[in-house]
Amino acid sequence: MPQKNTLTEYYKGFDLISINDVPDCSSKSIYLRHRKTGLEVFHLLNDDEENLFAFAFRTPVKNSTGAPHIMEHSVFCGSEKFPLKEPFTNMMNQSVNTFLNALTYPDKTVYPASSIVRPDYFNLMDVYGDAVFFPLLKKEAFIQEGHRLEIDENGNFSIQGVVYNEMKGSYSSFDSVAADEQLRSLFPDTIYEYDSGGNPLVIPSFTYEDFKAFHKKYYRPDNCLVFLYGNIPTEEQLDYLQEHFLNRLEKIYPEPAACASYPAPNAEFIDSETAAQFTEPRRISAKAPASGATGSTVTVNWRCGNTENLQDYMECAFLSEVLAGHDGSPVTKALLDSGLGDDIAPVTGTSNDMRSFSISFGLHGVKERNAKKVYALIFSILDNLCKEGVSSRDVDSAVMSAEFSNREILRSGGPYSLVLLDRALNGWNYGEEPAKMLYYRAAFDKVREKAAADGNYIKELIKKYILENKNCSFVTVSPSHSYLFSRKKKENRLIKQLAAAADKETVKKEMKALHEYQQHRETQEETSCIPNLKPSDLNVDIETIKTDVSFCSGKDGSSVPLFLNTENTNGIAYIDVCFPADVLQACEYPYLQLYSYCATNTGWNGKSWAECAEETAVKTGGIGARLFTSDSAETENSEKLCERFKDFNCSGRDWICFSTKMVSEKIDEALELFAEAVTTFEFTDLKRLKNLTAEAKSAIYSSVIPRGHRYASLRTKCAGSRSKAVEEIWRGITQVFAIDRISRENTEQLALHFNRITDSILHGGAVVHVTADSNTMKLITPHINGFAEKAGLCSLSEKRIQDDKDFFDLVKLPPETDRLPEKEIFTASSQVGFAALSLKASPFGTKENAAENVLAHWLSGTLLWEKLRTTGGAYGAYAGADGIAESFSFCTFRDPSPDKSVETFLECLKESAETTLPAEECIRMITGAYGDEIQPHSPSGRGNAAFFRMLYGISDRDRRLKAEYLLNTKPEDIRAAAERLLSCTAGKQSAVICDKSLKNSGVIMELPL
Repeated sequence: MPQKNTLTEYYKGFDLISINDVPDCSSKSIYLRHRKTGLEVFHLLNDDEENLFAFAFRTPVKNSTGAPHIMEHSVFCGSEKFPLKEPFTNMMNQSVNTFLNALTYPDKTVYPASSIVRPDYFNLMDVYGDAVFFPLLKKEAFIQEGHRLEIDENGNFSIQGVVYNEMKGSYSSFDSVAADEQLRSLFPDTIYEYDSGGNPLVIPSFTYEDFKAFHKKYYRPDNCLVFLYGNIPTEEQLDYLQEHFLNRLEKIYPEPAACASYPAPNAEFIDSETAAQFTEPRRISAKAPASGATGSTVTVNWRCGNTENLQDYMECAFLSEVLAGHDGSPVTKALLDSGLGDDIAPVTGTSNDMRSFSISFGLHGVKERNAKKVYALIFSILDNLCKEGVSSRDVDSAVMSAEFSNREILRSGGPYSLVLLDRALNGWNYGEEPAKMLYYRAAFDKVREKAAADGNYIKELIKKYILENKNCSFVTVSPSHSYLFSRKKKENRLIKQLAAAADKETVKKEMKALHEYQQHRETQEETSCIPNLKPSDLNVDIETIKTDVSFCSGKDGSSVPLFLNTENTNGIAYIDVCFPADVLQACEYPYLQLYSYCATNTGWNGKSWAECAEETAVKTGGIGARLFTSDSAETENSEKLCERFKDFNCSGRDWICFSTKMVSEKIDEALELFAEAVTTFEFTDLKRLKNLTAEAKSAIYSSVIPRGHRYASLRTKCAGSRSKAVEEIWRGITQVFAIDRISRENTEQLALHFNRITDSILHGGAVVHVTADSNTMKLITPHINGFAEKAGLCSLSEKRIQDDKDFFDLVKLPPETDRLPEKEIFTASSQVGFAALSLKASPFGTKENAAENVLAHWLSGTLLWEKLRTTGGAYGAYAGADGIAESFSFCTFRDPSPDKSVETFLECLKESAETTLPAEECIRMITGAYGDEIQPHSPSGRGNAAFFRMLYGISDRDRRLKAEYLLNTKPEDIRAAAERLLSCTAGKQSAVICDKSLKNSGVIMELPL
């Protein structure tokens, strides 16, 4: 039950606007407004110990200077109470937060943070609130985070800045540019036609005076919406807000004007984001970077209504699921079957990040000359559906999708409360009471009832939101090899203009002042203002997850390992059937990424893919396949754990895992379908297989630039162990080259090859894993034996005996290379780059590994942050210690000088080996590193974590021992860790992904993007 609320109509300066029960999130909502300053507070009070707060501000823009984005970065660069260079980094270093970030949206800026430790939660709120309301806004912070003119030792000028380089990365991604063009096409003459993140060609026009004026105008308490979530009483939080912020704000801001209703966005704000009605569709043709694109993205888009109208949005979202929710849905199927493109457009369905929500359909990988055919096909499909209607199965699949959306508790980069924050702001930001935006189930129930009662309801929705809606745009975004070259020319022209207007000595003087500011090492006395926890405040007894382990009976009574995790899944069962991939020869491994993508997407048991997709959508939450591998822990405790499962024959192996999820009401039919899907899939539909290969290739290519740090990091680890080589083969740069080669193979031969792989893995045996709540588990367990028997699952066979060298040979690029070069450079068309470096490290379960974890945390928040992000202008720079793989790694993200960063990694390590941390700073770093270890999981995530630990021998005893080692790490242990790693640099591996125009040294290969 939710926590009790004792508030009445007025509480210490706050007027109570409303109190509501919100069953969708098992909460009571309390909505208030501070009488003197106008600040609004909305609290979802419940029993969740993971409390979250967020300060949100309406921040409309009238240009693409990136004002909200630069401000989002800069407010954390010192405040009245915390006059440090970056209090945010200090908190990142020493907090046990479960989320810590700030987010720039098209029309608002949001500052959320969460923690499961109450004192830590209020420490975070203290730093965040002071940052947003009382920032120092120093010029050094502005030119560091936003933009500045720099001059190198040769007298050459350049533009630098963290946001500037971040957005150069954004404008280097085809999908990012295409998505922006698509959504902005619906909002001409509004704030949404501009880039709130900033266009690098416009960012330098944003002045320091503009910067300060922006904060003064928008970061006012009467423009602030404070969202609270969790079990800390509302009164306690209001007291904290009053004492730490509102008492000070009352002295600065006059009493706000009386409002007749709340929320109360001003008329100018609402007007600036309201687009005029179209009289005819808009037609947009644009260019984007060619890297990762296999053709044009062609979409038709409709602006459908205001986001704060939840019922309308729910109708449109439901319609989107009916029409395009899965590959068998009518619009999606027709587009994929047309052969006009490689895959569905990345931004498809409904979008609601703006005042108005929209719906879009389209294709990616289209030849530009076929754009009109795509437009015509979409309208032909919709016209026909409006006349003939949609099948009941399409409606049922949309209902099932909504069931999962309303029931499932997921973590995607942070707590589930972030989803509720977004939903509340979707109305609150535009003048609707926030609680009204959280009744998703009630809104959907109305839609479902109408769909069941009225056979013409879907037809009417198609007319209302699409065919009779003139607010429509036709958008074609095509890849251009000259796009980045053109932007580079414009950037050079801009640099010349700025350099001509600047005085060299003044620029050098500003650079010197900035570097002195950046390089200043704050003393213990200076940083003592930052609140922090002590290791003694933390619980060493880490959370464990109970797993029941047994056998189920499969084919011919064979024993199949069964792992069960009982978690609070809200009436959903998650089921994995994992087959050993290591029964295959090493030469098959490069095919498995595409194989896993195709296996559940080509049809099974003699049925077409469209039939299977439709049946899957009606009975389950989807069926998919994934690959996973890992090194195993090698400790005494892990050996004992593996000994317990010796008869299972499942420890330390490579897997291809088929997964599904089902609601408790559909267990019988869902299990029957899943048994078919995991064992009777086939590759007889050659056209479908060819299309899927093109889709997979497109997806891999388009992921390289946005996720270059991951590719570079994987590359540097692949020589360290067999499992890291396997991961590189499946998900790394090796796979980028492999998919290029595989996509050119004869499709019929590829199908035969995949059938041989299928025969091998199905005869290799299987493991079954189930995560469900107690009631659902009682319903599903009686069916497990029947499921295993019907699926033909059998006992696990031994892994194939083969030399690890076979896997290491596969990651050599080119293959004839004797060994991996110490440094590799991979080029692709991009305005920014990525760098990584890895070293041999200490094993899991040792004190040395714990010290390396603290060292990595310290490096990430201090030396790397200062040298590569703050001074170097990279968007991100990190270090990490992986004891299981015995690897210590560095990487940068959206880096203007990635080649130099490789050397900087070693400089930072050397500096840390020459430094003994003061005891107080060591304590703060230990706290932060410990926070990385106690991140919560979603219910399904808990089950997956427990299953993974069982398979790879990661015992709870060792995890508890690691926590003890972490909390008892001494400054000399951290220094020793750095010295130890520095002694391993002879075996280092580094990788850089960058534009070929950047100066580089090393073995250079061009990526086939």
